[in-house]
Amino acid sequence: MVWRRYPLLVAEWLRKDVVDEILEGMRRDKLFPAANGLIKNLVATKIVLRDSSPWIMDIRLNQMRSEDELSVTGRVRFVSDKDAGVELNIVCAGGINIPVKIENISVETWLNVRVHMLNQFPFVRVVWISMLERPRLELSIRPLSGVDVMHIPGLDLMLHDLILTAIEREIVLPMGKIVPIDRFMPDEYYHERGHTPSKTDAYAGKVTVLVAQTKCMLHPSHTFGASELYIRVQMAGQTFRTMPIVDTLNETLNERFEFWTSLADEDEGVTLSLVCSSSEGAIEYDSVELGTIMVREVVDGLWMEPEWVDVETLRGGNSRVQVKCTYNPLQRSLK
Repeated sequence: MVWRRYPLLVAEWLRKDVVDEILEGMRRDKLFPAANGLIKNLVATKIVLRDSSPWIMDIRLNQMRSEDELSVTGRVRFVSDKDAGVELNIVCAGGINIPVKIENISVETWLNVRVHMLNQFPFVRVVWISMLERPRLELSIRPLSGVDVMHIPGLDLMLHDLILTAIEREIVLPMGKIVPIDRFMPDEYYHERGHTPSKTDAYAGKVTVLVAQTKCMLHPSHTFGASELYIRVQMAGQTFRTMPIVDTLNETLNERFEFWTSLADEDEGVTLSLVCSSSEGAIEYDSVELGTIMVREVVDGLWMEPEWVDVETLRGGNSRVQVKCTYNPLQRSLK
């Protein structure tokens, strides 16, 4: 296994790209302060890996929505072994730091993994991972200093519930974890137009847009088998697209896109349009606007839960798209 050969590298990747992102999502979703104001923040300091590996059961290959996508669902169970775990600093009221170790971790859930392929090295462009249900999670908390958290009534249970809530908000459908294989590889399939932010740009944060589901996406120029439908997502000159919509009546996309934004962009909007093109991509018909979400509303936290947007511009009626948007401010401007 990779973590057996390179345990320190994998542990650091898990801390930075998985655990830290979940904790940042908790701050973004305003889950702190928690436990009646007792827990002000959580900071991951170290992950310790040993020999235990996940058990993968009941693997299923899902229907492909495009030639470059592989989708697999399986039941996964992981039980950590001795000395493995996650070390955290619990920042409590009054600025008190309590270092603890989360250990004896047992988790079981249904997992969906979508792999987007390339026809050249490294052959995998990006991996999208999501839990299909709230996981069954068991853990224990061991103090790493003289302060015994077990002497604080209910703190261990509060921490357990807080971790479960964070996982549900960040990894359970319709959310998920995107793992780019090469961070600097331009993803031309999704990223139609836009530039990579540099340190000279005065960005204040990122707007994350999740296009979860669509219903009755009946483009007037669409012909089954002869054309392709997808949703174009635009904001402040940056443009992304979803994977093709196969089921026009009821499609589950769960596509997530990130837009860099500055404070000047708060008067901008996130625009969603239904695009129809020929199967070969040579002809693009007039797009149909599905709706616009103001960036200011996203910054104010009005789109933190999935919302259905009714579409009046498509034939047949009952056309809707389900969207969730969040804003993640940078700790400091990139300028």
